[in-house]
Amino acid sequence: MPLNFWRVSPPKQVDKPTGWEFIGPAERFDQRDHANSRLALRIGTPEYEDYYKRHPELKEKDDAERELFKRSDERLRLGEPINYQLSIMGTLGYGRRILAQNEFCTGEPSPNKVEIDPKVITEKIKALALAMGTDKVGITYLNENWIYTYRAHPYDPVPYGETVELPYKYIICMAFKLPLSCLRNAPDFGSTSASYWTYSRASLPAVILARIIRELGYEARATPPGNTPFFVVPHFVMAGIGEYSRMGICVTKEFGAAFKPSSVLTNMPLEVDKPVDFGLQRFCRKCKICAKNCPSGAISSGDWELVRGYRRWRIDGEKCRHFWDTIGRECSICVVSCPWTRMSNINRNLAVHKVFQDIYITLENRIYKRKIGPRPTWLKVKA
Repeated sequence: MPLNFWRVSPPKQVDKPTGWEFIGPAERFDQRDHANSRLALRIGTPEYEDYYKRHPELKEKDDAERELFKRSDERLRLGEPINYQLSIMGTLGYGRRILAQNEFCTGEPSPNKVEIDPKVITEKIKALALAMGTDKVGITYLNENWIYTYRAHPYDPVPYGETVELPYKYIICMAFKLPLSCLRNAPDFGSTSASYWTYSRASLPAVILARIIRELGYEARATPPGNTPFFVVPHFVMAGIGEYSRMGICVTKEFGAAFKPSSVLTNMPLEVDKPVDFGLQRFCRKCKICAKNCPSGAISSGDWELVRGYRRWRIDGEKCRHFWDTIGRECSICVVSCPWTRMSNINRNLAVHKVFQDIYITLENRIYKRKIGPRPTWLKVKA
């Protein structure tokens, strides 16, 4: 009998999230300051001039990063031109780019509002999301503390420096599994192609779901992966998708960190979910495999730190991005290194228990040796 014959039992619901402690005061974040947003700026554009006029201390460093990525990207493009097109964001990730445009994400609600029962419509929305390919769905309240202050064109398809205003109450959070067979190829083309394609396929359900809600007469805005003016991870934690991890991302009991997010904001009355607890905090404190395998040293092996009003694990996004620029693509090594991504379903059910956790973590740290897995079929022949 295969180890994944067993189904994963639902994680325990709790009243408060396990992955952080709110100390206060909360500090909202300017999306323009994110490393990915900064490095998307084009030299000589008004956005570029504006940003480095306000942050001259970052200009030399960021320009060097742009040049590093340019060289790495050119090396990949010229070295394997076919595989490059079969894996990069501009091709497999094209759906993410197109469906992130505001014309697909927003719109006016129908004047013919349909009276609904929050419990019934919540069940229908979740069932529809699963039917459209979502692997796990949860609903929570939109938290003002986690909304960006300003937007970051050209990283997002909005005017540069636009003030973020989100007059919505609820966020529907959808998780789309990544294929583990491709992730094992991290950080090669295989994991990159899996990431970008999953971003693309996660975008369409959000756009369709938001449109349906508007046709029912309620405000809704799709927030697919390419158009999310807020922190995704804490909302997914609050919606019960998973717990906050040492990697700084949401980890589920069912498929670990191997998923991509998509979401919908709405004012349609819905029933919200609770956060979950399947023992990840204790697991992460003892495991540290992601930190040991991170090639950039971006993941801390220490304890929680105070970050914008919350005590939690701190991630060094600058180091992470530098490694991406060095190799010319995404990494995903932490995702595939995480035991919760790789373990069998029977172990997922057992890993919530302290005694089994200790044994499992000890064995993982002794046995696990990360190696780059085989490329998927469409990338196996070097081209």
